[in-house]
Amino acid sequence: MANSFSLTRKTEMDKGPVSLRQVDEEICAHFNVPHTNDYYHSWFDTIGFELGTGRSFADIIRQCHEDMEASPLSYRYYERKLEIAEYLDKHFVSDRWSWEIRTIKESTEDKCSILLAQLDQLLSERMEFFENKLKDGDDVFIERVAELSMLLDTVFKKHPILRERYAESLKERFEKLRK
Repeated sequence: MANSFSLTRKTEMDKGPVSLRQVDEEICAHFNVPHTNDYYHSWFDTIGFELGTGRSFADIIRQCHEDMEASPLSYRYYERKLEIAEYLDKHFVSDRWSWEIRTIKESTEDKCSILLAQLDQLLSERMEFFENKLKDGDDVFIERVAELSMLLDTVFKKHPILRERYAESLKERFEKLRK
């Protein structure tokens, strides 16, 4: 299962998730450091990973305090990680999401059906929201579609007959997004 997360501003919940690059720029501005192509203090790889696996900001903050106490030589590292986690907790709400393709005791066709059902759910539940995000070029939405695309590509490479069977159906679904 591929896990990921998104961050939504507490003050603008109706606008949906914020681009993680934008969040990184704001973190850099808050800590008065220049913004680069890498996530500041590797927060995406540490805090982001933990959020993607279901940990809360409170859990991450508590763990930072424990790590600062347990590892005095790494105190400064955990102190900055703590400050970033507290900043994120103060300004954002995290939402964990995942795409799942089961592999045990399920036929390939069942896996593809599960994937298509997830796509249907994604498109039907939030179609208008996603249409606006696509038009706005929102990175979070684009990342979600890219992840789904990679999953589909993997399945279709292994089973070309499914590509032919579902190609028209997928084309119709994505055409709806372009209208």
